[in-house]
Amino acid sequence: MTFFDEIFDKLFISKPKNEVLSSEILKRPEEYQSQYQHWVQSDKPMAFLERVANSYQLKQNDQIGDPDVHLFSSSQSNGFAISYNDRLNQQEFQFFFDWLAERVAAMGYKKANSDCTVSIKNDRLEKLEKHYMKPIQSGDGPPFDQFFGNILIEYILIDDRPSYLKFVANTYSDRSYKEAINFDELVRFLFTFG
Repeated sequence: MTFFDEIFDKLFISKPKNEVLSSEILKRPEEYQSQYQHWVQSDKPMAFLERVANSYQLKQNDQIGDPDVHLFSSSQSNGFAISYNDRLNQQEFQFFFDWLAERVAAMGYKKANSDCTVSIKNDRLEKLEKHYMKPIQSGDGPPFDQFFGNILIEYILIDDRPSYLKFVANTYSDRSYKEAINFDELVRFLFTFG
């Protein structure tokens, strides 16, 4: 390649900054499932949940807890994210991601999709594990009960290091659905151990 060709490529040929390397259904190995069940049956989920719940309450008062929790709210979406830090156990952080999906399922939701995508974004390796949950519909027709709306739970790793968990409820506003239940009720259910 000539010097001119190199300059031309740099100036005029855009190179993708994001590239998907793999995308597949999220499947947990037996060993992970066994460790997860052991964790669920221990007192560790309650201790982890207390930390997150306390941080969530602090953030509502514009204070920062440990772990740091971020809140977001709009007319159709509400949620929170939990930033990973070195004071947290990496495996427990991932277990919490799957535990949140189980809690949502206990409210009358089903997993519409669980997948894992690995991509390169701005020269960094990103792994995104995702549970997409939808309310189980009952009844013959509209208006349908949307409960809290569709729920998306994500676990993001950057360069094989946990980055954050994200939990978002997206509601419908059309006449085919009943009004969504307040997001605060969902948080209350999630943060009440049992």
